[in-house]
Amino acid sequence: MFKRRSNEEKLLKNALHDPLTDLPNRALFERAIEEAFLQSQPSNSARVSVIYIDLDGFKLVNDAFGHVAGDQLLVAMTSRISGVISASPETRTYGSRTKVLLARIGGDEFAILIEAQDHTEIASKLAADIHDCLAPAHMIDGRKVHCAASLGIAHNDGSYANSADLVRDADLAMYEAKASGTAQTVTFDQTLRSTALSRIALEAELRSAMIEGQFRLHFQPIVNIARNAVVGFEALVRWQRGDALVMPDEFLPGIQDAGLMNAFSSWVLREACNTSAKWRRECPQAAPFHISVNVTPCQFLQPDFANQVQAIVCETGVDPRSLIIEVTEHAAIANRDMAALITKQLQAMGVRISLDDFGTGYSSFSHLQALSFDAIKIDRSFVSDAQSKLNWSIVEAVLKIANVAEMQVIAEGIENEAQAARLADGGCVLGQGFLYSRAVPAAEALDMLLASTCHGSTGLARSGVVRGQAIV
Repeated sequence: MFKRRSNEEKLLKNALHDPLTDLPNRALFERAIEEAFLQSQPSNSARVSVIYIDLDGFKLVNDAFGHVAGDQLLVAMTSRISGVISASPETRTYGSRTKVLLARIGGDEFAILIEAQDHTEIASKLAADIHDCLAPAHMIDGRKVHCAASLGIAHNDGSYANSADLVRDADLAMYEAKASGTAQTVTFDQTLRSTALSRIALEAELRSAMIEGQFRLHFQPIVNIARNAVVGFEALVRWQRGDALVMPDEFLPGIQDAGLMNAFSSWVLREACNTSAKWRRECPQAAPFHISVNVTPCQFLQPDFANQVQAIVCETGVDPRSLIIEVTEHAAIANRDMAALITKQLQAMGVRISLDDFGTGYSSFSHLQALSFDAIKIDRSFVSDAQSKLNWSIVEAVLKIANVAEMQVIAEGIENEAQAARLADGGCVLGQGFLYSRAVPAAEALDMLLASTCHGSTGLARSGVVRGQAIV
């Protein structure tokens, strides 16, 4: 009898708890909030708040280091958040008058139920403490890993008809927090509901746009500053939404939220390679050129990314030596070993790697030494404010380091002749920006390349070139 009862208790616990973190699972959380919600009716002085938590950057860690490391991170995050709840003077363990329950809802999502008279104040204080506790790096398999969280809060002020609506609104607030940047907290209000409905409609429209081929690549020239000749182009995506041409910052978050980013990024890479191969076939007289393509950290750090690129190269017939993959510092630093391996695999194919927006992320000159990039792109913020002594000192330092490491440097955001002249005098060979041209459709870009081949100029204000295996 005792053994059977023990087995029944074990089965019940397993049914209501997450096996990895030993936290209450979604089923127990829903049961608990339903009970708390019924007790928080007007006849009862207690009220309820929900904090919905989604980890920032967890997918990148999972993809870069593997599921075992991801599980270790989840356990570590759980320990920190549980520690905050236990240490808070405003809260005690679930079952006391002030009730706080932390549950793992699924994947990298957690939820906290707070039942107390001063639930709004407790929720706000807990949210701030959670951000603080997650800020220090985690040590996973001897590596430092940073992982923050987006938090959404919803309070029951007596207006909710059921607990499911309260959880839904906390979830909506969390998505708004995630859209606002890393490590943000948003408290639900009625305007968020209309925002959420708009986001859902946008995601549906983006799915249709992909099926119907509404996305376009435009190409911004990269130039040899001294020679004023085109060396290549950066492929930049646009959305032809009816008569309007929509910029990526308006739709890429929706692509990410809809879970379409990997498929979308593969389309961009394939389309850029198709365009490059077509130009070379149809205009063999054109000067050598390259096309640079941005890839997301999650895409770049996939273990089979080099194989994906190889398949696209074979499918499109593009010369791999004319392809440059641009990665951010986040991708390079999230998993340095994987980044180094993928970089070597791509370079063995003839594909070159450029570090994009240098200076805006986890910048460290040691990263340039550890990872064998072919080129660095100096972020436009340093170029546009080059009159700043500090900014120019950084630009000069990058140029010197790159020269020693035999890496090309491309300056982004060049808008006037004075900036171009100072960069050229400092030894920067390549640049791009509105001084030369905005990003233009493929046909205009090809005309620009052919004009540069014939006359050494794009025919616009100024223009740029390529080097065979090196960019010149």
